[in-house]
Amino acid sequence: MIRNRLLGLTIATVGALGCMTTVSTAIASANLTGAGSSLVAPLMANWINGFEAVSRGATKITYGSVGSGAGIAQITARTVDFGASDAPLTPEQSGFCNGCVQIPWALTATGIGFSIPGVKKLNLTGPILAGIYFGKITNWSDPKIK
Repeated sequence: MIRNRLLGLTIATVGALGCMTTVSTAIASANLTGAGSSLVAPLMANWINGFEAVSRGATKITYGSVGSGAGIAQITARTVDFGASDAPLTPEQSGFCNGCVQIPWALTATGIGFSIPGVKKLNLTGPILAGIYFGKITNWSDPKIK
């Protein structure tokens, strides 16, 4: 979530899953403050360093890794210029955000780790993973996994 304060601000769009950034009204300033997703904090730090280097110090960007909910709350309250969330705003959140524009810019994935003696490769389908996450499959010996 971004309140666009700098017309030259560019965020590379990598994918639509993962982090959403929201932009609202344009305000001229050389300083940008953002808050939100801790998942993308390393990516944000790298991007900030690169952007500030290119701007030769003309723009100072500060990002607080406080979590998606806080990022949404802060952009909605207009206490930051941009916020980042791991998921798109709901229609209700979007309505409260008063003109924010969402920009998908980061792609993330979840890796599934396992430790089963004698098993080196495990193929889990989407329905099986859903069953594990929803607590319907609770044991590696479940027939759906075997």
